[in-house]
Amino acid sequence: AEGSAMNLFIVREGMLITSPVADNILEGITRRTVLQLARAYTALADDGVLHSVSLLKRPQDTLARRVMTPATARRVRTMLEQVVQKDGTAYGARVEGYRVAGKTGTIKKLQAGGGYTQNRYMSAFVGMAPASDPRLVIAVIVDEPNAGVYYGGLVAAPVFAQVMAGALRALNVPPDQREAMPVLAPPPLLASSEEGGGNVP
Repeated sequence: AEGSAMNLFIVREGMLITSPVADNILEGITRRTVLQLARAYTALADDGVLHSVSLLKRPQDTLARRVMTPATARRVRTMLEQVVQKDGTAYGARVEGYRVAGKTGTIKKLQAGGGYTQNRYMSAFVGMAPASDPRLVIAVIVDEPNAGVYYGGLVAAPVFAQVMAGALRALNVPPDQREAMPVLAPPPLLASSEEGGGNVP
């Protein structure tokens, strides 16, 4: 939207794919960058292993370290999947055919002299997919959205969904939620032959 700014990061296998950095506060994470936020989610995506981030593709991440047990990471990931369900706060983050896990954020901005502003916000969504075996982590921050809404689930989540859908297709990542994919009707010729029991010429 005009007058608002968006910061988006994609982390794939510890490699930063996109850029700009913006400092602010996201629900208790003080003075962290969007990139650091995306990096934190790599621990949930890789079963408890926190990865470093690089602009270059590396054969392996020698700085990766375990920060939680695999069981804890999977439990949190399962909880984050509920955020994207119909009764969650980020239904707009869903990606057709894929399980998505993530979290919304709606942040009041700091004002000069301390405290928070009353009508200036940042909207956020950070998530990963496919949730069964995450390949990508994407963090979206929209600075001062001005389209009439400012909640992360309404502003940042749909951006996440569009970018994640395109990235998963580009990387040929197989769907992990096949039952949610649309069922295509059979071609008319095949359908009519099945109904009549005749042979297709």
